[in-house]
Amino acid sequence: MRVFGVFNIQETRSFSAINANKLAVTFSAPVTDTSKAVFSVKRGTVAEDVKAATWNDDKTVATLEKTSGNFIAGDYTVTVSGLDLEAGKDTATTTVAAETVQSIEIANNALQKSATAPLTIKFTNQYGTESTISASDAKLTITAFDTTANATINQVVGKFQLNAAGATLKDQVVVTVMYGSVKATKTLEVVNTATVSSVTLGAAQLPTGKTMFTPTGTKNVEVTYTAKNTLNEDCKLVTGDVGNGVIFKSSDETILPAANVSVDANNKIIISAFLKAGTVKLTALCPASGESSNIDITINEDTSAPYSITLEKNSASFAAGAITPIYIKATVADKYGTAIATKDLNAADYTVTADNSQVVGATVIFTADAGYEDCVKITPAASAVMGASSVVTITVNASGQKAQVTVTANDAATPTTIDTKKDTTVSNNMLVGATQTLQFDCKDQYGNAAVDSASWSVHYVTTDNTVVSLNKTDDADITTVSVVATALKEGTATVKAQLMKDGVAVAEKAYTFTVAKNDSGTVTYSIGDIPTLYHNAGAAAVDAAAVDAGYAKEIKVTATDASGNTYTVPVSSIVSVATDNAQVVTGLVNGKYYIDTNNVVVADKDVTAKLTVIVNAADTVKTLSKDVTISKDASQAVSVTFKNVTPSVTNAKATTTKDVEEYTVANAAGYNNADQSGAQDVFVWVTDQFGGYSLSGTETTLLAPMDGVTGMATDTVAVAGGAVSVTEVGGDTTFTKDSAKFRVIASSGAYSDYITVTVTDGVLPTVATAITAQIAHGDSAKVTFSEALSAAGKTAVETAIDAAKVSGTLTFTWNAANTELTVANTDGANDTAFAADVTANLTDVAGNVNNAQKVVDLP
Repeated sequence: MRVFGVFNIQETRSFSAINANKLAVTFSAPVTDTSKAVFSVKRGTVAEDVKAATWNDDKTVATLEKTSGNFIAGDYTVTVSGLDLEAGKDTATTTVAAETVQSIEIANNALQKSATAPLTIKFTNQYGTESTISASDAKLTITAFDTTANATINQVVGKFQLNAAGATLKDQVVVTVMYGSVKATKTLEVVNTATVSSVTLGAAQLPTGKTMFTPTGTKNVEVTYTAKNTLNEDCKLVTGDVGNGVIFKSSDETILPAANVSVDANNKIIISAFLKAGTVKLTALCPASGESSNIDITINEDTSAPYSITLEKNSASFAAGAITPIYIKATVADKYGTAIATKDLNAADYTVTADNSQVVGATVIFTADAGYEDCVKITPAASAVMGASSVVTITVNASGQKAQVTVTANDAATPTTIDTKKDTTVSNNMLVGATQTLQFDCKDQYGNAAVDSASWSVHYVTTDNTVVSLNKTDDADITTVSVVATALKEGTATVKAQLMKDGVAVAEKAYTFTVAKNDSGTVTYSIGDIPTLYHNAGAAAVDAAAVDAGYAKEIKVTATDASGNTYTVPVSSIVSVATDNAQVVTGLVNGKYYIDTNNVVVADKDVTAKLTVIVNAADTVKTLSKDVTISKDASQAVSVTFKNVTPSVTNAKATTTKDVEEYTVANAAGYNNADQSGAQDVFVWVTDQFGGYSLSGTETTLLAPMDGVTGMATDTVAVAGGAVSVTEVGGDTTFTKDSAKFRVIASSGAYSDYITVTVTDGVLPTVATAITAQIAHGDSAKVTFSEALSAAGKTAVETAIDAAKVSGTLTFTWNAANTELTVANTDGANDTAFAADVTANLTDVAGNVNNAQKVVDLP
């Protein structure tokens, strides 16, 4: 293939042929900043993929190499951008001619007496570089004739090899290679089979798309090399050479086991995998010559593998004697500073210690407690005395990186603060007649919810009860605190909620309310913006269920005074809310008006409905209207999440609603129904573009193995009724380790989420050693098991053996670990005889059952 190309900034200089897969773009002057140059190559209208340009030292020639393979013959256009070139001087064309073989070289020094005697043939193209020619190429002819024996030697089909097994040592063989009209001939002497004499390692090659070697991110890594045989010929390694012609050695088997280095069918040295991060020396030793070669390979930590951990704070206090858990948020990052998502954290990757068990009773990293999955949970010891402390240390096992927090026992908890209740808001502007409920949280000095006692209460006061009145003055229980404020007349009043101890205020929360007249001379009335509605919400009427479905939107009627202050119009002042479309409905739910749809007919465009609200102001009646858009679009997912309750607007606002990221199954049987007696609930929330949840339950659910599980490819999974339910197909799903993990993936449209399911103990019990002979009287035999059996499992084994005996009297004794059974024949005269093998159903302490396992296996 003739490849050449020239590009000039000011004028055309020259074209240059490089080789079969490279174009040279020549500039008439050096390019100052080559990083700005962007090249595109097209063959006609077809864009060609090329690697990043390489430049000569003078920065006048850029070489563009095809990403893979060679350029096809044809006309090519090269365009450069980013250099602010004059119009017409940023493009050039060139013609790529077909590659032709110009010469052939038979590089062998001799011909080995072998059925697969290798031929080393070098084909050179018109550019002086080596061409890659297949041994099966129709244009290629290879012949060999043994002139000493006057016999033809055949080529091995599809290989650059000859079957010279029948030739005699020192025979002269004429080898001819012809490609098209180009030919080479060489006479070779038959010699004993050669072996590998030297292997010179080159470099480990990063797989495509990778920037570094990592334990899990880079598999099947090629190591380049050159090799010679004992005939001093260039040669290629074959699979069988490993351990014979060449021995691979590793300086650290924990990073790179030598067994992970092989030669594949394409004569490439391949490293199947690295085990961990570090630097390792790989050596290739040739026993035939004693020559060796080595290279160093640096393996970096995996991305997304835990490396460092930081805590939200480095100290925490609790009331001496209290055992209320302390939660401290932890952030884990990989070596490259990227935070690892909570759902990808595994407690087994960390070690948590406390240096004073009298202060800290228990520690858990990444607790399963709802809402605290990314936290360290520290449970104080009840024995902790005031002033005592403990240092809690969290260590990342893989890196040794640590984070610490000092936990100190202090004064007993006492109510300290009162503030607006979490997730509630207060409007400081009210119209006459409006009401709102003010809710509060009381907490102790450690930020925990305060504990109620007879000494404590909350007292409410208003600075002007003619402006804002309250429905009560006190709450005796400080754990449930709220008061209703009513706007009575125009003016300003401050409402205070005071935390009281024995009648003395220790803290307060105050709000100042501005009350405006509810008349058109003072304020201007308007309907707030209403989001686009879903046309098929299915609400025949607006009720609590319709609001919970997410498609009903609140109708907010506001009043604005001359200063721009806004007020919510009291529901009592709204006398009518209606629309001009019977399928667009409105209603009052829990003191708020909403608008929703039943089944609005849409075709290929959105539909508009007119909303009308009548306000009974103090001085007049105001009629307000607003156009509401009903979308023609079908419901489409915009998010998918797993949560611990059913999808609804009410649950979305509840503080007890949490994302579910992990799920636990006790044993293998639980794999088929992961519901753990209600201890865990999980639901899929599919939210669409209208804020509704009608797509929930229509999602696609899939299984994906992670660690310690095989055979689940054909299994199916559903998430329904709060449980994960798996249907095993084929009965081949196997758990190979404790705490095996798999993922349940839910997807809808372009969105997905997953939970990680841990099978605490899904490994089935097996018989390690069985009884293999009859038991003589007065003698005994043992059956051992892979793990401890349950009480029921032990009984089942004993019953099966005893029932199968033909003679003898048996007693059964288990070791303390319940993994070994001694079967003794206490009969004074009769041997124990078994007519056939004996099987039993094995049940381990986790409840895993392995049926029909041989406990007596006769020869």
